[in-house]
Amino acid sequence: MKGFDAKGLTGDGTDQGAVNILAVKPGSMQRYFDGMMSNAASLQGATMNAFRESFLGTMPSIVRNLSVLAHIHGETLAAEQLIFKQARKKVVEAIEGAMKAFAEIPGGGSGFDMLINILVWGCMALSLPFGGAGASTASIIGGVGNLALTAVKDVKAEMKHYEADSYEGIMNELEKSFKDINSNLKKGEQRIEDNLAANLKAVLGDRNNNDFKTTSFHLLPAPIRDTAGQTKMDRNAVDQLTIGDGSTGGYMSDIAADLESAAKTLRGISMQDLIRRDEEVGIRYGIGPSSTFADLREVIYELLIDLKWRVDEGNVNLRAAMHDFEEQDAQSQQLMDRITNNIEQGSGMDPWDRKHPQKLETLRPNTGQEAVG
Repeated sequence: MKGFDAKGLTGDGTDQGAVNILAVKPGSMQRYFDGMMSNAASLQGATMNAFRESFLGTMPSIVRNLSVLAHIHGETLAAEQLIFKQARKKVVEAIEGAMKAFAEIPGGGSGFDMLINILVWGCMALSLPFGGAGASTASIIGGVGNLALTAVKDVKAEMKHYEADSYEGIMNELEKSFKDINSNLKKGEQRIEDNLAANLKAVLGDRNNNDFKTTSFHLLPAPIRDTAGQTKMDRNAVDQLTIGDGSTGGYMSDIAADLESAAKTLRGISMQDLIRRDEEVGIRYGIGPSSTFADLREVIYELLIDLKWRVDEGNVNLRAAMHDFEEQDAQSQQLMDRITNNIEQGSGMDPWDRKHPQKLETLRPNTGQEAVG
């Protein structure tokens, strides 16, 4: 995700015991959050508390969590590619061994040996540490700004001997070696499938987290309803937070743009299109883990689009609050009520319903900036 530049390392050396992924390094997103925090002191009063808790307290952790999740999702694709790269090498090795055995048949040759070692490397955390006392994603990812993810060496290497004393026998043994390679490949693909399914379950479970302290992947509605009472606001700070002054600021607008860009990039990634094979190769009749990969991709996509919608709506909500603070008239309060109602209805994008893909047409319209003037 742009801003949190999650850089991973996926190795294919058979002598490498583990790979640590250091995900989430500050980038443009962190600069936007820092800019928001630097202007936060100008928003004071009880009516501002919900906005501060949502957009200044919770949103940075949600963006970081989505970044790490997207990175893990991408690493499963890298691991799947690596499985097939190694499987192809083993097929070539088996053919070369069989050809050598053919040449040795007249002299009484007995076959060929092959190390079956299709290994899965990558950012393959078996489950993500979401939720739970003392183990929330926000607390792990927050602060130091990185989460170490353990790489998995999934399939045990084993030496196979293929023995025959005739040309036909060598052909039969070659076919057997192909089946052994495929069996080994299936074990690796199943671990990737299990990883994707476990993480999908964990993300969908966030639906039940309905307070600022427990939510990990979705932003809760927290509209500014009015500016009555001991409210303090500053026009310049609000401009910096929302649309900027033409040269500086505009942090919420920039965050929304980056979220939209990340969502569009994610939507173009397909495991099935990238790795095509005969239906007898790998798991699930040639489909492999691609359908679960697509399910998790769509959930992440919809979470990003929903978050982008909420940031845009929070943007106009804050500007409308500034207008209401300055004017204190019935018309400005009516606008606040309309925005509050829109926020409470939500984006129309439901990441939890598993009805994929959801088109952007399902999004409810944001309140336009022109409403504030």
